[in-house]
Amino acid sequence: MKEILLGILNAAAWTMEAPELFSAGQIIMSLSAAVCGIFLYLAVRNRPAEKLLGFLKTAGIVFLCAECFRQLFLYFVMFDETYNWFYFPFQLCSMPMYLCLLVRHEKLQPGIYAFLSSYGLIAAVCALMFPEDMLKPYVVITFISFAWHGLMITAALVSARLCRIRGGSFLQALLIFAVCAVAASAVNILSYPYSSGMPADMFYISPYTYNTQPFFGRIAKAYGKIPESILYLCLLSLSAKAVYETEKQLHK
Repeated sequence: MKEILLGILNAAAWTMEAPELFSAGQIIMSLSAAVCGIFLYLAVRNRPAEKLLGFLKTAGIVFLCAECFRQLFLYFVMFDETYNWFYFPFQLCSMPMYLCLLVRHEKLQPGIYAFLSSYGLIAAVCALMFPEDMLKPYVVITFISFAWHGLMITAALVSARLCRIRGGSFLQALLIFAVCAVAASAVNILSYPYSSGMPADMFYISPYTYNTQPFFGRIAKAYGKIPESILYLCLLSLSAKAVYETEKQLHK
């Protein structure tokens, strides 16, 4: 069985020169992912609410399959059967996978719609603007990363529409974010002794690394990691609230 799996993974291990950040190739890939995500939304936006909900459920399965393949590829091909906790699937951009799988639960739906349409949209756009961690020397991993964020945009826009049709709750979204941030911190701390490569930095709030995102890394060096992490999470939530309220106004 392992030989078959390795054969499939090695067959998919097409190499390339990793695109440089802000190069023409990277910009084209980012724009392509965003445009494809928007066009996919335009193709489904006029469907009834139940169909849109079904789309999110299907997106959850697509996310899950892509993540399973990515984890196997990272473990067996890129890191020679050594687990790299930096790639543990619990970044903010990983949340749509879990939430789309949980969206079948009716009580969670208002919060999930609000989370995906605000936090999810911000995460997707920021990742496509600064995709440094997505630029790998393997075609399939780079493609999955950009396609993932394109689908995140679609899921965010579909969720915004469902917020209008069925109602969303940013308070629930904020609670989801808080729970996920605590869980991310737990992953960062508990996995650190077992990190053989780069340590886990879920939500970019690890106490062991500086935030790689622009501006926040400098704050951490100047004022310490804890104040920087608190500021980062608060500003992210304020931005998500602004996006959520803007979407509400646009859909009136």
